[in-house]
Amino acid sequence: LDRTSVTDWIEADAPNLHKLTSDYAIGLMNCKTGGSDTPENTYITIGSGVPLVAQGTSGSGFDAGEELEAGLAAQIYKQRTGHLSDPESIVQIDIARIHKLNEQSYYSIKPGTFGLVLKEENIQTSVLGNSDSISGLRRQAVSIAMDDMGIVSSGTVGDSALIKDAEFPGGIRTNYENILSRYSSLPEDVRLVVIDLGDFSRIEDARARVFDSVIERQREQTMSRFDNFLGKLLHYIDLNNDLLIITSPTPGGETVKENNALTPVLLAGNGVIDGLLYSPTTKRPGIIRNTDLLPTALSFMGINVPDGI
Repeated sequence: LDRTSVTDWIEADAPNLHKLTSDYAIGLMNCKTGGSDTPENTYITIGSGVPLVAQGTSGSGFDAGEELEAGLAAQIYKQRTGHLSDPESIVQIDIARIHKLNEQSYYSIKPGTFGLVLKEENIQTSVLGNSDSISGLRRQAVSIAMDDMGIVSSGTVGDSALIKDAEFPGGIRTNYENILSRYSSLPEDVRLVVIDLGDFSRIEDARARVFDSVIERQREQTMSRFDNFLGKLLHYIDLNNDLLIITSPTPGGETVKENNALTPVLLAGNGVIDGLLYSPTTKRPGIIRNTDLLPTALSFMGINVPDGI
């Protein structure tokens, strides 16, 4: 739920979200990266467990079968990496550039660590949705689930995740029903699913061209759509066994006005109790770092966290 604020969450008419926040653990997340706090950098940081950067690559994630001007995404991926991709996969065709951007990183951890560790455990990953807007393609969610070669096992980040809406800034918004359908039909061996509901990002990208009154109304309507989606999604999630993380990887909305880089985060599911999130990284009850999400998820899965995270 990127580029949302605590204000969005608290003031929203969102009964499904509010029930989760009252029953499970909530907090604020520091979104610091290896560079500026842009979606490209915040997502790659979550997916690697250390502060990294990926500037200029948000529009480079594609369904392997997507047709681009230079050919199929899978063909361009092979040209740049020398590797074949599965037809059902998602590819980050700028994975080589992402590695080069982080060659001088202080950290030994490389981009794509989350997906790499899961691949080594024979666990499949999936990404559903995008944040494409009038400003261009926004496929940064691929960076959370991809492996070190820029591959996500399955999902869709293409146009099928969108529907046309003449009332919405930019004319396109999330196709919630399609994403829910895709989620419900994922293979059983997919254990990590990243869902990017990009409508708040689309609204923020259009902010300079749209009256504030329209922005406020669209944000309210978007939160209502999200909560309706969340209610339906919970029918497919078993909170006695699954772990659900809802967060805003990048500051947005009211947090921008207040110059506040902390964003809301919720953990719900097996082993999560009512209260405030805590991390030894920050040592402050209620505040965590974005780098805490990867080791938390791996620990939940019973997988050892790599040294260096």
